[in-house]
Amino acid sequence: MKKWFALLVASAAMLITLTACGAETANTFAETKDPAKQELKIIATNFQFDQPEYRVKQGEPFTINFESKEGVHGVRIEGIDGSFNKSNNTKTVVASKPGTYSIICNISCGTGHSKMTAKLIVE
Repeated sequence: MKKWFALLVASAAMLITLTACGAETANTFAETKDPAKQELKIIATNFQFDQPEYRVKQGEPFTINFESKEGVHGVRIEGIDGSFNKSNNTKTVVASKPGTYSIICNISCGTGHSKMTAKLIVE
């Protein structure tokens, strides 16, 4: 009985920690109707993005435009709700916090899928 209780408490603590960590990045980017001052164009080809890193300014709205030129790809950016693909390829957001955020291909695209990453740097 004590083992089950300890396992339950440990699981609850881990869940609270993961939820708290996820909440911090979830509030970093907010969708906005303000006109974009910057464009972030992400182009995907087989097993790579067109750049290893992308840069935007904190506090300035920017429009993300995603294009898959070769293969079937999608994009997930850490801290931004939703993902990008062929049918949902644009969104205007503003970053409230500087930092480095992961960009990944979120559609299993073949043998090089795990290497298909980049970084979004908010300055």
